[in-house]
Amino acid sequence: MKMEDAGFQFEREQQPHFQSRRKIELKFVHPQLLKKLEDCGIKSNAKKYYIKPLSDEANCEIGFVTGKTSPLYTKLNFVTPNAIDSFDQSPAWTNRTNDHSLDRLLYSIKNYLNE
Repeated sequence: MKMEDAGFQFEREQQPHFQSRRKIELKFVHPQLLKKLEDCGIKSNAKKYYIKPLSDEANCEIGFVTGKTSPLYTKLNFVTPNAIDSFDQSPAWTNRTNDHSLDRLLYSIKNYLNE
């Protein structure tokens, strides 16, 4: 619900591609975010977003990831990632006990869209 509240559209559940992980990941798109980035002159090849396990461990963290070149990683408007996806060492956002980086990222995306 938090993802949808920030404008993400659920696309489907899927098995991870090219990974040994067998846990399902959730795939999202965000056409409004991509349009806003484009309108601001920011190119983004990262057009898909995932909520997924961040490692192969049984009780691993669940996090939010996107393409390594995404402006979400580099633009000051967005919260810095606080986790790593062990599959390809890409940055990720997750909520931890005293660090709600994923919630803060979603909030920053909503603010960015309303600027």
